[in-house]
Amino acid sequence: MSWMTPLSSWSARWVGLLLVACLLSTVGCESVGFVRRDAEDAIERGDWQRAEMRVNEVLAIDPSDWKALYYRGLIRLEQKRPADAAIALERSLALREGYPEADDVADALAEALYRQDDAKGLHDFLSRRTRESGRAADFMRQAKFLTRIGDHDGAKVAYRKAVHFWPSNDVTPHVEMADFYESIGDKKNTIAALTAAYRINPNIPRINNRLRALGVIVGPTLAQTPETP
Repeated sequence: MSWMTPLSSWSARWVGLLLVACLLSTVGCESVGFVRRDAEDAIERGDWQRAEMRVNEVLAIDPSDWKALYYRGLIRLEQKRPADAAIALERSLALREGYPEADDVADALAEALYRQDDAKGLHDFLSRRTRESGRAADFMRQAKFLTRIGDHDGAKVAYRKAVHFWPSNDVTPHVEMADFYESIGDKKNTIAALTAAYRINPNIPRINNRLRALGVIVGPTLAQTPETP
């Protein structure tokens, strides 16, 4: 049975090599995670040069790392290179679609399109996301960016849809809508939106103070005012 010895020895060496490869792979993954976190820390500190260096290191190992692509998009926005930012962010969004983090990527991509003065591309992107998802966050994003490009009629519709799909116990969409109406000088609808927020939670000082500043008497009877526009 001595003929088995060389094969057994070779097998043992092969198994050993596989174990080493697995170990190196694990260490490599941990290293990528560390480098990615370092890039994130650099972005938070405003150290964009280091952030770019670290992001490049991650993408050299894994070109499909969605978070590194997202960070690259943020870096390109900071560098005033919105077209390049959009390329990275589109790839990141495609890789992370359906996950909660996709909202942050979509926000950044909308910003990249806005900074390119690509009104049509921005409209199409925002409409596609609301059409495909019907999620409150997508309608809110649409409303905010339509406001920024001056499409106030479209923004009104988007805000109403955001309110419709948002959790009914959250004042956020009503306050955002109030900010919008105030920005275009529509006092009546500003009051109506803040009143809707008051009905949800009458104990938020900033809402009460804004209503008082608009001449509204805050109290139990306020709940009887008309619905949000």
